[in-house]
Amino acid sequence: MPGARVNASKWASMRQLPATVAKTLLAVPVCRRGPLWSSVIPRAGAACSSKPSSSRRCLARASSFRAVSSLVSPMTTPSLSAPLPLTRKPSGYCALPSMPMPLMPYVRERKMSSSSAAPKPQISPERLVLGAAGLGMAYGRPDAQGRPAQRPDPFQVQDTLAAAWQLGIRCIDTAPAYGRSEELIGRYWQGAVWSKTDPTSDLGQSLRALRRQRLELLQWHNFSISTLHDSGFLARWRSLAADERIAELGVSVYTGEEALAALALPQLRMVQLPWNLLARWPLQLCAPGLRQHGVRIAVRSVYLQGLLAGRQPPPAASSLALDLDSCARIAAELGLPLPVLALRAALEHPDIDQVVVGCDHPDQVSVLAQALAAPALPADLALPPALPHRPAVDPRTW
Repeated sequence: MPGARVNASKWASMRQLPATVAKTLLAVPVCRRGPLWSSVIPRAGAACSSKPSSSRRCLARASSFRAVSSLVSPMTTPSLSAPLPLTRKPSGYCALPSMPMPLMPYVRERKMSSSSAAPKPQISPERLVLGAAGLGMAYGRPDAQGRPAQRPDPFQVQDTLAAAWQLGIRCIDTAPAYGRSEELIGRYWQGAVWSKTDPTSDLGQSLRALRRQRLELLQWHNFSISTLHDSGFLARWRSLAADERIAELGVSVYTGEEALAALALPQLRMVQLPWNLLARWPLQLCAPGLRQHGVRIAVRSVYLQGLLAGRQPPPAASSLALDLDSCARIAAELGLPLPVLALRAALEHPDIDQVVVGCDHPDQVSVLAQALAAPALPADLALPPALPHRPAVDPRTW
């Protein structure tokens, strides 16, 4: 069996393999080479040699990923007995259509160096739900250097989802309004999916984009008190409640008053609302009522669109500068990065069941790992006052 030092080009010619496939196979550590390691070589070679040279690079990349995932992944992957058809997407990358299940998150494992490996989490990672707004479109404030947010490319999305799965996250939150997120989730994610709807949304179209038959949770997007007075809303809600393609119904709101108004809806199971170190009042207002009716609570915007993670505040939020400095000082006294403090505070809140946190890069997932493994926050932690009716903490006013 070839070792790690075998020349990839020479070994490729011996095995009649493209160099890309040979290099990938040789990269598999000897200790992880199972009985399938050598058996995939002739099949991968046959699949690649039968294609014209113009498509060989794409096929070699796909064969490499499929071969390595079969060798080192503990999960079942599609058979290599026959090559899968490839399609060229407008963005210039190749995808594998008609897969029995998405390749993600078992195709590529994100490796961490020993210095960056996080200790064992103290809080279950399944408390986290990956927010997908930034996966399908540019989302959030400019960074500390003034660079605007960018929409990630599909490979970056793939790596981000792989890192989240490796951490232990098993649920993702998306919406038709989040650009290409549903399409990318359909390709690269096989965990639970929360999505959203509104009067103009087509549930069937979302399910086709997500490549699934059923949603674990469907939320009414931007539910408000006035929504209850819409003549067609209750009929649509009852129709969704009877739809077998939906496991549970919920609402996504901005204020505590809206969350309490949603209690009038039958079969309400979840309310999602914003919560962060500077906007804690909505949850304080509605948590007792939601708990009394057995409604679960998920929070989003724990980083306040990046302001609690080092991004620049807009002019409309300039009044938050002192509060942001105060939070940064508290984090420094605890020896924690500010994003870790912001997320850890949400995870430890007794009224919060799950935390939706957006990531559009694998490096951001490492912050989630730090928050899960961080020590418990002091019981007497002094945070900035949770003042009600602060327009500056509502991104809709920016």
